[in-house]
Amino acid sequence: MADNIIIQAFLERNHLTKYPLRWLTEDASMRRYARIETPKKSYILMDSPRTEHPYEFDIVDKILIKNGLSAPVIYDEDLPNGLLLLEDFGDNTYASLLLKSPSLEETLYTAALDVLIKLRSIPIEDIQVIEKYQESQMIEHLETFTDWFMPYVLHGKPQDTIKTDFIEIWKQLIPSALNTQQGLILWDFHINNLMHLERYGLQSCGILDFQDARIGPFSYDLVSLLEDARRPMNPHLRDSLMDRYIKQINPSEQENFIRSYHILAAKRHLRVLGFFVRLCQRDHKPGYLRHLPHVYNLLEQHLKQPYLADLKEWFYQTLPHTLPKESS
Repeated sequence: MADNIIIQAFLERNHLTKYPLRWLTEDASMRRYARIETPKKSYILMDSPRTEHPYEFDIVDKILIKNGLSAPVIYDEDLPNGLLLLEDFGDNTYASLLLKSPSLEETLYTAALDVLIKLRSIPIEDIQVIEKYQESQMIEHLETFTDWFMPYVLHGKPQDTIKTDFIEIWKQLIPSALNTQQGLILWDFHINNLMHLERYGLQSCGILDFQDARIGPFSYDLVSLLEDARRPMNPHLRDSLMDRYIKQINPSEQENFIRSYHILAAKRHLRVLGFFVRLCQRDHKPGYLRHLPHVYNLLEQHLKQPYLADLKEWFYQTLPHTLPKESS
């Protein structure tokens, strides 16, 4: 995080030092945000450690805006110190709106799906600077599950052979997960990072938190949207949106896409289980444990797929069939 002297110097060059910083609620990341309200305009100050990829945020932000999507305008930046002065999209996150007005579910999710469909058309020359989602990174993310969730439910570190078997299963699955059309994926494309804006069409969906974007399977972001770790969605709407998205894909590619979707969904849910336990135990954010049963249920639905049979067998032989009581 930037120290107060650096923050004040950044605000001074933007003539904002006389306005108070109102720090906003923390999220699951190490970044922090403050709202700055002036008589004419409101801004968001992002204070991001280097580990949270402020340079990548800057790059992806510009790509999204260039392609007609609503990412916050960057008014100024001090990237070596992780500071960005951003357009303020307000407070209407999809998550908060759906909590107050569940009837908006179809409208909001449909707008978000349109964004994902648009991402499929971003020219490859626009994203050549983005890193690819590598097999090694997928394995690293799965270790969040073995290193945090498994000790949590087993009440101790799992045997090395158990972890080795798990990783070997995934080394067999990953090629199928990657065997589908790839392009820009925003990584955390879910309702906590989407904003409802008073704009027309595609631009009504404001996009936040995309500094971890990669070139990877388009199926990844669809999983993030339709299988949110913190909010169950109407299953009929989920199926309808899934069908609508698949119609955008060449029929000869649809089978590969669906297989990739199920594999990456299982991978994402495993990682999230570990991530939520880590947030509780390492970062002292116990509230995330209440989401574990929902994520566990989502995972189990995908384990029914025949190509995940080895993972299913390992899962039920290794882990208890019920979660600890504090997760319920």
